[in-house]
Amino acid sequence: MELLEAVNTVMPYLGEHVVTDVDITTHPTVDLILHGLERNRKALLAEGWWFNDVIKVLLQPDTTGRIPAPSDSLSVYGYEKEVVIDGQFLFNLTDNTTVFDSGVNVRYTKDIAFHDLPYYAACTVLYKTAMEVYTADLGLDSNFQLLQALYDENRKKLVQDNLRNRGYNSSRPIGGRFRGFIRRR
Repeated sequence: MELLEAVNTVMPYLGEHVVTDVDITTHPTVDLILHGLERNRKALLAEGWWFNDVIKVLLQPDTTGRIPAPSDSLSVYGYEKEVVIDGQFLFNLTDNTTVFDSGVNVRYTKDIAFHDLPYYAACTVLYKTAMEVYTADLGLDSNFQLLQALYDENRKKLVQDNLRNRGYNSSRPIGGRFRGFIRRR
């Protein structure tokens, strides 16, 4: 979904006319929507989904012993050592240093542009933003409830896609191995 389509989906709920461009407009409502889309996009992606979880990557230190953080990452999780992003480099929480003597295996959540999000992820971000902007401008009413229902529906479908794409399964497949969650009685 393109940003223009997202913005123009929200505008009528606010009683505003659609716009033809989001890059050159000076419309204050468009700016609110764009900032909301950006904030909610990053919040959604930070959770880690099947489409933005990069599993087991070996990052090597440079000549100074520092490990550059992946340029497209929102968060990094180490396997052998606890690490976090500190500026443009990783910080070793285990040894309390920015200097590494060897590579580190990490999993990280990847930052993805709005127009590259899967459909239900984009709709979840869109309707979350619509709810925020609508409430700030017009308060709570039946239109807000409609936006909340649309958000909830898209969020559920996103979670379903995540479970399906990650291969989680609570039933016992042939061969006797569980692939994910175990159902508790």
